[in-house]
Amino acid sequence: YPAYEYTGGVHFHRISVGKLYGRVFNKWFGVDPYSYAARVVKILRDISPTIVHAHNAHELLRDVAGRLPFGPRFISHLQNEFAITSAGKADLVITCSAYLKGAYVSRLPSRVEVHTIYNGVDARRFRQSAENREAQASLRGRLGIPASGKVILFVGRIVPEKGVHLLLEAFSLLLATSTEAYLVLVGEIREEGKGSSDHRYEYGRRIVSRCRELGDRVKVVGVVDPEMVPQYYSIGDAAAVPSVFEEPFGMVVIEAMAAGVPVIASNKGGIPEYLTHGVNGLLIDDSRPVEDLAQKLGSLLSDAELAERLRRGGQRSVDERFTWEKIAADTEQVYDTLLAS
Repeated sequence: YPAYEYTGGVHFHRISVGKLYGRVFNKWFGVDPYSYAARVVKILRDISPTIVHAHNAHELLRDVAGRLPFGPRFISHLQNEFAITSAGKADLVITCSAYLKGAYVSRLPSRVEVHTIYNGVDARRFRQSAENREAQASLRGRLGIPASGKVILFVGRIVPEKGVHLLLEAFSLLLATSTEAYLVLVGEIREEGKGSSDHRYEYGRRIVSRCRELGDRVKVVGVVDPEMVPQYYSIGDAAAVPSVFEEPFGMVVIEAMAAGVPVIASNKGGIPEYLTHGVNGLLIDDSRPVEDLAQKLGSLLSDAELAERLRRGGQRSVDERFTWEKIAADTEQVYDTLLAS
């Protein structure tokens, strides 16, 4: 991508740190003579913004604020749960769910306003792929899945907190009663270890080994080009999100909804704020996740009426709550609130 680009009414200033720079200064000498923060400051000095809106970069605001000759208002937009106990330079905090808002309200000083703005999704991209039958048939063919096969889709990193191990055991139970079910795993598996304590690498190895035991009914795809992700959703008959930690939001849930794929997800974190059991998806019983997930997957694959009801409910939720037009309006309202204070 170019360092500067103007498109769609938006000015893009991109910062890149070359591999040679990182190897020479950061790795060999342990110094950073032209830090990321310094590069941000240079751009901010040139454009003099009224608001600096940082995403998942709470500490960056502290490093940037003291170097500016003017006084913009600072927003810290947090998509994950960090061990933050100070507002730092943030005038206002935005979170991606009420769950995450509650976590930060309990830690930050009461003077700091915390707002929730949900993440958004471009539903058109996913629905266009859902309508392309030729591309779906081609993808199924490449994966070795017959037209009659029922596809359960997992999209996300293959890491312990995402609960892929639970999904594999649930799928193993499902295979005892289903002759048409296939499981497709799309997402990064760490292929090289970083020492004996690299738990994600070891976890990935165990997952791949278990997939092999389950045979050709499990397809491990790995990382795909982001432009291809809607195509994988388009072949899904069900999407599973079996996270075992408190998901701050659960982006893959609304992607599946946008694509018209019925979702079964963990009752954790921000997910139950927008996924209503039996209306626009199904929630997993945390007390017996493997058995419950297997049962619910079986129900979705065998009950066309249930699947259609959840599919329509999910798409309706996206249209009402998660369009980029809605997210932009919510963001503008927060900007107005900040500038009026």
